[in-house]
This record gives sequence, C-alpha cells and structure tokens, in this order.
Amino acid sequence: SNTFGVAMYVLGCVEVLQLCYPGTFGDYPVQALGAVVLALLAAIVYVGVEYIAKFAVLFLGGVILAVLSIWSGVAANSIGGGKPGKGIVGVSGSVVRNNLWSDYDRR
Repeated sequence: SNTFGVAMYVLGCVEVLQLCYPGTFGDYPVQALGAVVLALLAAIVYVGVEYIAKFAVLFLGGVILAVLSIWSGVAANSIGGGKPGKGIVGVSGSVVRNNLWSDYDRR
C-alpha cells in the first residue's frame, strides 16, 4: 500500500507542477516529470534520516498549506446565496437536510 501511496503522491505533485507552471513543466510528459520527482525523493532518502528530520518541518508546512487550501476552497464555494458553487457542491444546511435521510421508502 505504501508503493501505491507514493505513486499517487508523485503523480499529484507532477500534476500540480504542470498546472501551476505550465510554461516550465507543461511540455514535459508526466512519466519524465514523475521520474525526476521520484529521483529527488530518493536522493533525500539516501542522504539520511537526520536530514529527513530537518526537512520534516518543511513537509509539514506543505501539508498544512494543502489542507488549508482545501478548506478555503470548500468555504469559498459554499458561500453563494443558497446556490451551490461550481465544481464543489456547496456545504449548506439545505444540502445536509436533503441528504441526511434516504427517501427509498417514500412514494
């Protein structure tokens, strides 16, 4: 499961690089960028555990930034005068009430 997880993280990293920097990384194939990202990760692991511990704060900052961006995206799309936002269904009281109980028995 760790192998699959690392593959998904590397693929996600490549997609973010291509979306954020299309002029720099947009022309390269996903496999080549994935190999570069994987090589950089392997180099960090090869250097040693003590240096990984030093980079842990940097990685934690990236994870916290990703989580905050997800929350801010949900919050931004849920505010819209009762209309669900595009892309992400807005979290609102009416959406929760409509989806709380199933209507399978009612006719």
